Order: sequence, then C-alpha cells, then structure tokens
Amino acid sequence: TKWMASQLKFEESLFKEIYNINLKYLVKEDSIHLTNTVFTSKKELYLQYSQMRNEDLKKVLSPDLYEKYQIIEESKRLISPGN
Repeated sequence: TKWMASQLKFEESLFKEIYNINLKYLVKEDSIHLTNTVFTSKKELYLQYSQMRNEDLKKVLSPDLYEKYQIIEESKRLISPGN
C-alpha cells in the first residue's frame, strides 16, 4: 500500500481503503499456500483474486489513478513475465 501511495500519489484519505483492499486479498492469497491444491488451480486462484482486487481498487481510485495503476502493473509484468 505504501508503494501504491508513492507511485500513484493518491490522497491520504484513500490510504486506509486501499490498505484494507490489499490486506483482504493478501490474506486470501496466503491461504492458497496452505492448501493441497494442484499448481494449476493455485495459479487460477491467484488470477481470480488479482482480478477481484482490481475490481475493488477500480471502485475507490479515480479513473486516472486506476489507469496509472494498470500501466504500472503491466510494466511490472513485462519486466517479470514469470509472475
């Protein structure tokens, strides 16, 4: 969340909302590690949680900030294609 705040420069009032969204999905993703689910299913769950997180972020970020966030996320994927 701190990284997002420094990159997106959003208002301090959004910090707690974004923190709660990030925490919600971090807990969900951590729970995947504890399951005996096959790798393919885990990957699908990560993708699903990522999409759900993005939908939640889209609700609280302005359209401009959300677009900036998407551009940053895409550039990270291009740098680390294995993620």
